[in-house]
Amino acid sequence: MPFMSSPPGTEVQVDGKNVLYFAGTAYFALQGDPRVIEAACAAVRKYGVHPATSRSGFGETSLLRSVEQSAARFFGVDDALYFAAGYAGPCLLMQAAEHRYDLIAVDESVHLASQDAVDQHGAMVVRFRHLDPQHLEEVLAQHRTATRVAVLCDGVSPVLGDIAPANDYLNVLERMGGGILVIDDAHGVGVLGKNGRGTLEYAADTSGRPIAVNTYSNASPRETLD
Repeated sequence: MPFMSSPPGTEVQVDGKNVLYFAGTAYFALQGDPRVIEAACAAVRKYGVHPATSRSGFGETSLLRSVEQSAARFFGVDDALYFAAGYAGPCLLMQAAEHRYDLIAVDESVHLASQDAVDQHGAMVVRFRHLDPQHLEEVLAQHRTATRVAVLCDGVSPVLGDIAPANDYLNVLERMGGGILVIDDAHGVGVLGKNGRGTLEYAADTSGRPIAVNTYSNASPRETLD
């Protein structure tokens, strides 16, 4: 496995050689922005590296709540939860909803985070072809006995760059008797939509009350970063 011995940027040092860096997904290169670095240093000086306990104990801080409240305002929702890594989002969401769904339909090309999340879930898991709402409907029709359905997909494919037909998925769920759409929008937020709110804003239809898992490490609107 190669070792990177420099900060990520347009050029990095890997195994002692300077090379061009195309491996990352920090689309705005914020990981090297001096303002972000200084803000991180200031937070560490004030709060320490970590609170040494869980948030349910004494680990709650104004810093964490301000991030969540800022995200909630930006996305126009009641509240938000912030995790240390985007990968944890789908996994923790599925754990919290362990007994809420009896069938989970997953895009066959979904990110590993969502694959791991559903593999740990107790519900039946089925897969449908990538970006294929017709096949999704066919798969759901084969499991009519399921009454609590969840559909998982990426908003933007991290490898292919294509965009999920969120409206079509919501329409399928409505025709099939209801369900919830869960979107891993790690590569959509800050990029898609008039205001950078991601795939759901781009789709312009949230009538099905979908759930979105987002990340600030790839891209994010300026107002939430500030």
